[in-house]
Amino acid sequence: MLLDQKNKEKGFLLKEIHHRVKNNLETVSSLLALQASQIESRELQEIMLESQNRVHCRGMIHQKLN
Repeated sequence: MLLDQKNKEKGFLLKEIHHRVKNNLETVSSLLALQASQIESRELQEIMLESQNRVHCRGMIHQKLN
């Protein structure tokens, strides 16, 4: 019975960690998009978009690994 309780606690903690990582990646992606919208240089906008795409890809990988 103690083992079951420990497993439930670990499962809950893993779900919480997954949720926080997902939210943090979404926040970073949103901040990059916001920053890119303030940049006038097309070249710098593309760099920011590339960075945003990388963060998005990491989020997709994180989702698949869950």
